[in-house]
Amino acid sequence: MLLNSRGAPAPGEELERKSSISFHQKGTPLLISAKLLRSYHCGQIDLARITCRKSGPIIELGEVKSRYQPSERQYGRLRRSANFLAQIFNLPATLTVAFGQKEPLPKK
Repeated sequence: MLLNSRGAPAPGEELERKSSISFHQKGTPLLISAKLLRSYHCGQIDLARITCRKSGPIIELGEVKSRYQPSERQYGRLRRSANFLAQIFNLPATLTVAFGQKEPLPKK
């Protein structure tokens, strides 16, 4: 965890921690190796879970940005991650990117 000069969690780290708690309360958390994703030229994912909808199970991915909107290149890498995981698990995948949020990603 990144700490600021006062020894407190950096604002982005705290936002990601709170978002993770909220996001993972619903569904089954999914742990994905950043090294594996990078080896396939995909983006590292902050949050991932598998939930069940009326249409069946789905992979839900979340990316948390505290200060700025991701670049088109980063969006591309994140979309590649969603497509990659959808192929591996043979499930549909969605990607939600929240930036500049004061509150965690909502529970679905």
